[in-house]
Amino acid sequence: MNRNDFSLEKYRELLIQVSRERTVVSYSSVPNLAVTDVLWRHDVDVSLHLALDLAREDSAHRVRSSYFINLHSETYNAHSTQARRLVRSIRDLGHDVEIHLDAAYYEGFDSESALTQTLEVERQQFGRLFDVEPVAFSFHNPLESDLKFTALRYAGIVNCYSNYFKQGIAYVSDSNGYWRHESIDDSLNINERRPIQILTHAEWWITTPLAPRERIAAALFNDAMLHLEDYDRSIIKVGRENKSDLISDLTKSSYRERGVEAFAHIYRPTGMS
Repeated sequence: MNRNDFSLEKYRELLIQVSRERTVVSYSSVPNLAVTDVLWRHDVDVSLHLALDLAREDSAHRVRSSYFINLHSETYNAHSTQARRLVRSIRDLGHDVEIHLDAAYYEGFDSESALTQTLEVERQQFGRLFDVEPVAFSFHNPLESDLKFTALRYAGIVNCYSNYFKQGIAYVSDSNGYWRHESIDDSLNINERRPIQILTHAEWWITTPLAPRERIAAALFNDAMLHLEDYDRSIIKVGRENKSDLISDLTKSSYRERGVEAFAHIYRPTGMS
């Protein structure tokens, strides 16, 4: 078993294994989980386009998972028309859409009441934007100050970092492009039967083998090309001239691959090999 295998092929193998051996459930099932239940959580940190790609893979394997959306992401605008379309597409595939709470945006929370009030506001925003009623939230890049909030629910919403998930429930996470605790294979194959919370991020599970930082570069470059395609379509729609010194086929896949390689090389920090 290769602990560093984050290929799309490996992801599909995991979907098949989990759907064959266990039951993927919604966070609305908490705290009444069976020992074979899995909570499959996707924190959408970088790209909604990649999240939708992974949601389609989940759906193709009849896995209903939970996608946690950050209303204050630095890399996508959850309030945009495009984002609403992408998130609603994830929802329409049968997946759950939940809150990925960015405590840093709010400069942290000094009390449970402050956290509760913020969650109530974000729940209302989710309803307006995505036509969903979220039942769970996860902290984005949680600090120790965030992890002090250990109750199962705040504002009636399940806290993915509560004490409940630290007691008798396995946890695997691919954060930063590697298994930070036990690997998913180890957790699934362990003899002791217990519920599992799986955390994955769409930017890691791609076709081309790359180091984690290069995968982030690929995700950012790919989204930039998709935005450029949207711009080109908007110019055509209004019948205006699309003046450019760029290669006309820049958004095609072959040029995207070359662009990712250049992007990763140019922005390689000093001292990195």
